Amino acid sequence: MSDTLQMQKPSAYRWLMLILVSLPNFGTNYAQFQLSAFAADFMADFGLTTVQFSAVTLSFSVVAGIIGVCGGTLADRLGTRRVAVTLCFVTAAASLGRLLTHSYGVFFLLSLFVGCGLGAVHATSGKIISAWFPQKEASFAFSLYCAIGAAGISLAQLTSSLYTGYRQALLVSGLVLLLAAVMWLLFGRNAPEGAVLPPSQPVLKYISRVVRLRNVWIVALCCALFSAFIYTVSTLLPTVLISTRSMDTARANSIASLLNIAAIAGSVAIPPIQVRLGKFRPLLTTLMLLAAVFVVPLSVASDSLVLPLVCLLGLCISIGCAFFMAILAGLPEVGTEYLGSAQGLVTLIHYVVGGSSSPPSSSRPWWTYPAVSSLSPPPFCAS
Repeated sequence: MSDTLQMQKPSAYRWLMLILVSLPNFGTNYAQFQLSAFAADFMADFGLTTVQFSAVTLSFSVVAGIIGVCGGTLADRLGTRRVAVTLCFVTAAASLGRLLTHSYGVFFLLSLFVGCGLGAVHATSGKIISAWFPQKEASFAFSLYCAIGAAGISLAQLTSSLYTGYRQALLVSGLVLLLAAVMWLLFGRNAPEGAVLPPSQPVLKYISRVVRLRNVWIVALCCALFSAFIYTVSTLLPTVLISTRSMDTARANSIASLLNIAAIAGSVAIPPIQVRLGKFRPLLTTLMLLAAVFVVPLSVASDSLVLPLVCLLGLCISIGCAFFMAILAGLPEVGTEYLGSAQGLVTLIHYVVGGSSSPPSSSRPWWTYPAVSSLSPPPFCAS
């Protein structure tokens, strides 16, 4: 982490910057999961098949990955604020524009652009957090970023019953995204006061630099594999509980939703342990191994063990992507100068490869589960 972007005493303004970088993550998840909650009404209104509806929910994550590469590189060259403000307003406009159309083609096209703001801030989150937070707080800040995104999904699930239809839900979620853009415009900054920013370089130099770094590709691959694991578990868990244990749908969904709740709790509780250890790899490796151990017996364990196993699994997978982001931010060969471009590459692999690799549930359409989604980024790594 570059000393030129670190102040001797961290500014309290860093917490506002953390909220700003987390808001598009929160708002995009809130918007997409609100749509999933009204899947049946939406499909009936537009006359869609399940595949067409799935394409709408998947579209934002694909664009978020593609925009991540461009946004991260442009942030290195032009500054994070300019990129975040522009693409957050594009996201808000696209989200609100969906209210005005009854054409599936136009709705799909606008849904593509809903991923712009998320791609921009996800690709620049490492650059922003590294600039504002001391190294010992980095893992906690990244975990809070992921937890706030997870809260967007949980809140969408909890508030869906308050709306009379999907268009009312779209209006509220669009206003949330507009609020994120306005707050970035009013309060966003590139770096703490007095920090010396690296000189701007040609765009191709940023890209050519990061694609040659082996550790960046390792982090990207780890994020993609970890995401694929979470997507698969999240998608199939309710089906497994229903088919192997004859649980009713409501109970299976309630138990599955605890995975998200435990992940949010772990995002807050586990990073202080890492700070005391001083290293990422031992804790991260241990938690990943424990996650594999806890997921195996879910289909055969006694009913009394299912609940604690799901909670323990949620805790273990809560900080995976947040820690990978913190590791990337600390790579000396990347530094602050190329961090946006590196995070952009990781974002592309994370969303496009990891996000599209999970299998759909076989016994029930994935979109009928209020607690999970097979095609949208899971809360604890949306991230």
